[in-house]
Amino acid sequence: MGNKILIVDDNLLIRRLLKVRLSKRGYEVETAADEKEFWTKVFAAKPDLIILDVWLRNKSGPYIYQSLTDFFGFDPKIPVIFITAFIDKKTLPHEHHLDSTHTVFSKPFDFEELGIAIDRMLHSVRGPAV
Repeated sequence: MGNKILIVDDNLLIRRLLKVRLSKRGYEVETAADEKEFWTKVFAAKPDLIILDVWLRNKSGPYIYQSLTDFFGFDPKIPVIFITAFIDKKTLPHEHHLDSTHTVFSKPFDFEELGIAIDRMLHSVRGPAV
């Protein structure tokens, strides 16, 4: 099976859509609806990439991610794609690059652009397939 992706979003439709689409691309996909599920699944699934909503019900995605790397020693080189509906699409392109392992996508996002970003980020972390 392919790389593991953990999708964390409080929107059920987004979780389902991404799970179906990414599974068809050959990825193993786990989903979490909130911070509690995130903490359970991130250690069990050991994802190769995380797709994390910026605004969950009780906490911000970046805060949760920072806690994960600061307090639990999770590898900060694991790529994270933050997704949010709160980006001004007139001033920011659909995908906003932060660095090689962190990027932001605005909702609604183009699935093909997201798929390309996932492939690129996993390739940059893992290197080319042998």
